[in-house]
Amino acid sequence: MRFRYLRHLELIASILCFVLGATLILVDIYEDHQVDIQKDAFEESYVEAEEAEQALEEEGTSKVVAREKEVAGESFLVESRIKRGETLEKFLQRNNTSTDERKQIVQAIRKYFSPKLIMPGHRFYFRYDKNLPAQQNVLKKIIFILSNTKKLVITKNQSGEFVSPGPPVSLKTTLSYTHGGIEDNFYTSAVKAGLNASLVNQLIRIYSYSIDFQRALKSGDTFEVLVEHPQDEETGYVGYGEVVYATLFVAGGPLRLFKHTLDDGSIEYFNEKGEGAKKALLKTPIKGARVSSCFGKRTHPIRGYTKMHRGVDFAAPIGTPIFAAGDGFIKKMGRLRGFGNYIFIQHSQDYGTAYAHLHRYGKNMTKGKKVKQGDVIGYVGMTGLTTGPHLHYEIHYRGEEVNPQLVNMAPQQRLSGKSLEKFLQVMRDIDQKAKALRS
Repeated sequence: MRFRYLRHLELIASILCFVLGATLILVDIYEDHQVDIQKDAFEESYVEAEEAEQALEEEGTSKVVAREKEVAGESFLVESRIKRGETLEKFLQRNNTSTDERKQIVQAIRKYFSPKLIMPGHRFYFRYDKNLPAQQNVLKKIIFILSNTKKLVITKNQSGEFVSPGPPVSLKTTLSYTHGGIEDNFYTSAVKAGLNASLVNQLIRIYSYSIDFQRALKSGDTFEVLVEHPQDEETGYVGYGEVVYATLFVAGGPLRLFKHTLDDGSIEYFNEKGEGAKKALLKTPIKGARVSSCFGKRTHPIRGYTKMHRGVDFAAPIGTPIFAAGDGFIKKMGRLRGFGNYIFIQHSQDYGTAYAHLHRYGKNMTKGKKVKQGDVIGYVGMTGLTTGPHLHYEIHYRGEEVNPQLVNMAPQQRLSGKSLEKFLQVMRDIDQKAKALRS
């Protein structure tokens, strides 16, 4: 009887251990998932990894950026950046902090920011006081630029411990004006005019609903851009900025767009009529690609005879991300004859879009899955009948393929009433600022 009782206890203990272990695993998976979600959102608002790596190579990983003479000694500021593959702990160790200091600093950061979100290029500024008689550098303060617009300050308190006196604070902003002309293509012309890669990509993204950058822009067209740059006076840091206003002066007339914050806190771009820049479908569901074949009759590159080409081909390297042109669900997905790896998205009763020759599908993409405009649904490849890597893109209207470049989609938003009045006031303010900087 006692033996059976012990066996029951062992069984109950085993079950409890299993439940506890499974719970811990699920909690860990959930936390990692939450970090992944935060990381996706964070990477959208921070410096692109390529730019950060280039900055590391060009400027080094640490440098003195400011010195200030004081009565008792000298205060100086050192900028240091996270290297590729470097953890926060290793980074702090490289910057000559003690074991106790590292624990305190990591704890102060973790209170507001997950160390798992640390990326190559993240900037830290270390404030040192030099005790001249002893010739020793004493760390007094750390400024962590945790995003393009926010910083976290960590200081040494009276007890000699590093703590954060408060949550992250927003950086002050300044406006800059840039204008230029189209020479070879928009990207290189905008960079030549002084815009960084992130700002150029912003412009391409907000205009991608209404203009074909490959064919609509001609040599001699011009542009102007008003940019809001975050900056920190103490460290001298200047963020890559956000487009506040832009105009493309093209043959059909100026295309003006203004940044506006809606009542729910979301940020959108509108033209001078209060019509949103976003349309139901993207004309170009891929970034930085070249149009290699247009909609219309052509000689098939493999089969050799003339036939109707019912889409637009975008030449791009294998692995280039492909975006969902609009909200909808995946109606078809898989191999489809000469199209190779294929996806068809149904957006509404009337509209659908097709994507062919994919190298592979996006993460978690399955038939029937709902997608949002801009989701990565796959990557450029050359499966099926093709002579090189490209995306074949089609827009279907009531079951028939139509020319994507001629589809004039209605804006997703039209402001009216008090919302329109509020926007028009914002637009007038931006116009005045642009006029002052322009002159």
